Amino acid sequence: MSGTCPTLDSLIELGFERVADAVTETVRYKFENLQLDASAVWWWGEEKVMLSGLGHYKGNHLVIDPGDMWSAKVIPNNLGTASEAAAWISFMLQTWREELGSLPDWFIEGERNWDLVPPAREQLAAQERQRAYEAAPKCVIDRDYARPLRRNLMEEISRLEEGEAAEMTFSFDGRALVVDFHGRVHEVIASGEGWPSSYRALVTVKSSFPARFESPWVEVSVYEGYICVNRLRLGPCEAVA
Repeated sequence: MSGTCPTLDSLIELGFERVADAVTETVRYKFENLQLDASAVWWWGEEKVMLSGLGHYKGNHLVIDPGDMWSAKVIPNNLGTASEAAAWISFMLQTWREELGSLPDWFIEGERNWDLVPPAREQLAAQERQRAYEAAPKCVIDRDYARPLRRNLMEEISRLEEGEAAEMTFSFDGRALVVDFHGRVHEVIASGEGWPSSYRALVTVKSSFPARFESPWVEVSVYEGYICVNRLRLGPCEAVA
């Protein structure tokens, strides 16, 4: 152990206090309903900071379970600023936020700085992708209708030459999904909100649909520039009038 830990020093700037009788270098902060310890430890061959907590009882109810707090709450040992440390602490305690009691200003400020925490950035990016997917044009088809549609379209796609790309147009008016390929129109009943435009997809002989439809409903969507069937990309697309 190095004897000095930038993360612990940064936590002290936030109001954590050193624990003199701890086995390892440790600092402590007392929330209203949680005593939080941050200790410099060796973790899988690297020096890290381990967070552990002692919950407070309210009647017969333990507000925060120490076992939950202990599990995998490990943060880097090289957080050189109080802002970074606050962001990490607030992110790691997000599950128990409502149970901590009164929150210090640094905790609330830390929540505004989650861009400093790589796992938080990944979480926020995933949430953003989910919001984008929920807002994307989509419709749902009964599996019994989707199966013959898949069969017919795959038969037509199979007639393409190797290296040849062809346009396939999808449109949905809130009642039926219409697919136009080389002048052949396929129409199936679907449900959902009507699409703002039609979408022209580029398909090749290598384009494919899911091998099987497991659920009773099959989703066709326009997401991240692709026509997707149950999130499997059929081909890149663009909006057309």
